[in-house]
Amino acid sequence: MSRNPFWPETENDWHEIDTRNASLEDKTPRILHPKLNSWKTKLRLGREAARQYGGEPSDAGFVCDLFGHISQLPQILAGFGIKGGFLWRGLAPQKKANFFWEGADGTRLLCYQFGRAGYCDYDYDVRRSTQHEVLFDAERGRVDLKEFLDKESARTPLAPLIIFDGGDHLEYDEEHYRLLFEQKSGADFPYEITHSTLDGYLDDMLLHVGELQDVVRGELRDTGCAPQIPVEWGGFQERFAFELKPGFRVFDSTGKELPYQRLAQTMNRNKTRRRVCRGANCRS
Repeated sequence: MSRNPFWPETENDWHEIDTRNASLEDKTPRILHPKLNSWKTKLRLGREAARQYGGEPSDAGFVCDLFGHISQLPQILAGFGIKGGFLWRGLAPQKKANFFWEGADGTRLLCYQFGRAGYCDYDYDVRRSTQHEVLFDAERGRVDLKEFLDKESARTPLAPLIIFDGGDHLEYDEEHYRLLFEQKSGADFPYEITHSTLDGYLDDMLLHVGELQDVVRGELRDTGCAPQIPVEWGGFQERFAFELKPGFRVFDSTGKELPYQRLAQTMNRNKTRRRVCRGANCRS
């Protein structure tokens, strides 16, 4: 495998990966995965661009919406000065939200894993953004917020919590923002809310890093999601019924469950090659 000509070579280019003599048996994890080129180049270019425009790039490794992670990623992120990772998909739900991810070379990266609905948890549970018929109600919002924070507190072993208002295609909600910062800390609400950033949350986590013991290692995959099944249109129904485990459920883009017959009709009508994902956690 030849060296990528787009990689700049500098004296301090720690993350230069020499692939000319790399092998799968190499005890040092210098094996080139096809995506390492992309990770390295995009991180370098993105961080340089932020500085060129007068900003400072974030040191938060926001990789929460990937369906798996290479084992070298902690090493790559740490090499760029990125202090921690934010995960969701690509890793089976952990009992505790905060842990270390140990890469192939032994690098440990402090990580946080989003909850049930990932980075949309707050928007679904408090803003109720998927329930379009629900209008803002301050009292219900306070109850939902307290329940959300209690849920997060139960799975977070560290003092700092994060409320991530980041649902897909959603702008901030002025009424819910006002509600957030109206809450006063006390016996009935044992939380203090401040506006922060992913980097700010990481800094707070680092103050408590000595309290963490849980570690996930190497390449990450979501064990709740089995490999995808290539669906050939010839004999589709027989193959579909044979391949999928009992209890497999299919939902449309609105979240409504589809009966098997409608799914088969829809896929046949589209006349396109699809890949069907099976597993308890899949909604494809």
